[in-house]
Amino acid sequence: WIAVLDWVPDIDMLEHLPEFMEGLLSMLSDPNRDIRQQADAALGEFLGEIKHIQRTADTEGEIVVPFDVEKVVWVLVERAQHSDEFTQLTALAWLHDFVGLFGNQLVAHFDHFLDAVLPCLSHPNQRMSQVAEGTNRTLLSLDTKAETFDVVATIRVIKRHLEVCTRRAPSEAETSTTGRSHRSGTPHSDYSDHSQEGSPREQQGSLERTWLEALRWLSVLLDRNKNEVLSVLDDLLPLLFEATADGSEEVVLKALEVEASIAKGTSEFQRLVAALLDRFRGERGSELLRQRGSLVIRRLCALLGASKVFITVSTLLVREQDLPFASTMVQALNLILLTAPELKQPRDCLKGVYDLVRPSDGNSKSTSSEGHDQGQRDDPVELFESLYRSFSHSCCAVLSLCIHAGAYAHACEVLDCLGTKLEVTSNQLLELDRLVQLLESPMFVGTRMRLLDPAKHPALCKCLYGVLTLLPQAKAFQTLNGRLASIPSDVLARLNELMHPASAKKHRDRSLTRSKDTGGDRESGIHFDRLLHVFLTCQQKHVKLHSTQAWE
Repeated sequence: WIAVLDWVPDIDMLEHLPEFMEGLLSMLSDPNRDIRQQADAALGEFLGEIKHIQRTADTEGEIVVPFDVEKVVWVLVERAQHSDEFTQLTALAWLHDFVGLFGNQLVAHFDHFLDAVLPCLSHPNQRMSQVAEGTNRTLLSLDTKAETFDVVATIRVIKRHLEVCTRRAPSEAETSTTGRSHRSGTPHSDYSDHSQEGSPREQQGSLERTWLEALRWLSVLLDRNKNEVLSVLDDLLPLLFEATADGSEEVVLKALEVEASIAKGTSEFQRLVAALLDRFRGERGSELLRQRGSLVIRRLCALLGASKVFITVSTLLVREQDLPFASTMVQALNLILLTAPELKQPRDCLKGVYDLVRPSDGNSKSTSSEGHDQGQRDDPVELFESLYRSFSHSCCAVLSLCIHAGAYAHACEVLDCLGTKLEVTSNQLLELDRLVQLLESPMFVGTRMRLLDPAKHPALCKCLYGVLTLLPQAKAFQTLNGRLASIPSDVLARLNELMHPASAKKHRDRSLTRSKDTGGDRESGIHFDRLLHVFLTCQQKHVKLHSTQAWE
């Protein structure tokens, strides 16, 4: 009868579409095949008529149809979450065409469209996921800055889908309403049975496309409606960190992009970094740091600036009360600093310290200074001191920082402090073992090359022999001893004599004039005596903790 009446010239059945749309969609899941086919054919006819109106409409104006679009959209959104695949696919196809036909006229219903589309992106039916992807792309083109766009409701939808992907149950407040308050009975996305079975890891894998697009939409809203997103940041950050911890590598990178967008240009930078550090605590956090710590930190450095990230982390670790956690984090940061391609800029910056502490010999600038001149804007003194204060939680980190930066004389002072003022613990010996491994890595090729001219770098030779003296005679001792065996013995006998001119200029080394290329003519030096006190105080705390734990 619906089909017959649609052919009657004096009756426009489109006017009554909202009244029988739900009934037609319900027939798509009828067990009788003929009924399903006839219902599908009738729906196809009506959709064709709507498209015909679009083709004949004025391209400059809005499309005017003889039915209530909002009521039809409401029915379609509900049926797009139906358990029957044919019904779900048909409703989703209608939504796809509606977004293309009506465009910004549907912005007011944006949150409902997104609520229907996101779960379908991960549907095992390829046709379903393709239609959902097409609809999602079209939604991206809509004007989300329009007055009728409800950004709060949209964020609420995104948040709930992130909760599903991270296997976090939505709160009662969220499940009671996903749209605006006047829309009672808003349907919720019904993830297919395929996402409700299997292990958590399999479930997360099956919802990866939904996860990625939900994060993508957060990124889009941060660009277009940043203030509204930041207003619910407390609810979003745990979900972003869960994605960082449990998602695939693609999900992790997308989550980090969103986190970087939140931190960039706002006062939330330190808060975000502090919250991220907290994710590395505890047993699960240690596993996360081991598996993905390098990826997370390196990506944030690439997105937000390596020096800024490391200085912020260092500032937080200086105040850290959990000493084992601080030591673990510092060791991880030290390895990333020395090896990651994303950290090349701060590495080059730190090499500028060498030009500040070496005795003036009248020669041209060193290679490291040249690298610093090539657009390097970071302050080597500020970066060195900031890292040093947090790296004091690890003797290996401090020594490798000093050796990389060329502060060899101070490295000797650190080793002397370790040997005479501190009780060397097994943990410190393990760190010295790791230091030898680092010294043999490609990152320290330049340092090893300086051993060819020991008369020019006596402090470096003494520093390495200091490490050798503290090491037990194991593999690391043999490795370093073999490296130092090539240094001429006559030079070794004169190390203190060769270092004497540098000692005579100790005051100058501690209050050096910064080069013009790095910030002007004002005096600003590295206060090595203060830094040594920071190292000693920090290590004494670790030694005391180690002794207490040994007694327990």
